[in-house]
This record gives sequence, C-alpha cells and structure tokens, in this order.
Amino acid sequence: MICAHHHEREAVGLCGSCHRGLCVECARPVGHSLACPGECEQDVATDEASMPTEESVRAIEINRQSISYLFLVIGLLLLSWSIPDILFLHDGWGYSIIFAGFIYLLCPIFAMLRLYISRHRRR
Repeated sequence: MICAHHHEREAVGLCGSCHRGLCVECARPVGHSLACPGECEQDVATDEASMPTEESVRAIEINRQSISYLFLVIGLLLLSWSIPDILFLHDGWGYSIIFAGFIYLLCPIFAMLRLYISRHRRR
C-alpha cells in the first residue's frame, strides 16, 4: 500500500476518515486513529470524541444489571403473593399472578445471560 499524498512512499496506516494510505510524514495521530492533515484530522477527532468511553459502557451494564435484579424481585413478590391465593381462595387470580411472576423471573434471567455472554465475547 502506498501513501495517498506521496506515491513513492510506503503507507504505515489508513486515515480514519477517508481510509486512504498514509506515510509517516502524512499520518497525524488522533486518539487511537490516524488521519490526513486538515479536514480529515478534524473529522477523526470528532468521531473519537463521540465514541463511548469504557466508563459509560460500564455504567450502562450496571443499569441493566440493576433492572434485572428489580425484575427478579418483582417476580418473586408476585409468586409469593399468588401462593396463598391458590391454596386458600381458589378465585382464579392466583394462576394469572403466577404466570406474571414467571415472566418477571424469566426476563432478568435472559438479561443476565445476555450480559454474561457479551462480557465473555469481548475478552
């Protein structure tokens, strides 16, 4: 691969904006990327600034995990509320509450499984 600006030189990387080859002289480091001098340099800087940070991704994972625990607690409460209804009252509401409880229990189980799988794919 050759440099887009100096055709006699070997490229050391690609511009993060226009994806053309860049030699050592042309390549401008911007964050974790390289860029052509000028407009591409500003474009890559803007793209780098808009990328989510590791801290923000971790915060999103914590929020998802908290919501999963909330659903788990709601599911357990619904199940515990329906047991006396089924055993003593027999008015039919207990079975629908049990169904809702299982749904509330399945949602966090699948969410935690998805979180576990996504964490291990990144490694």
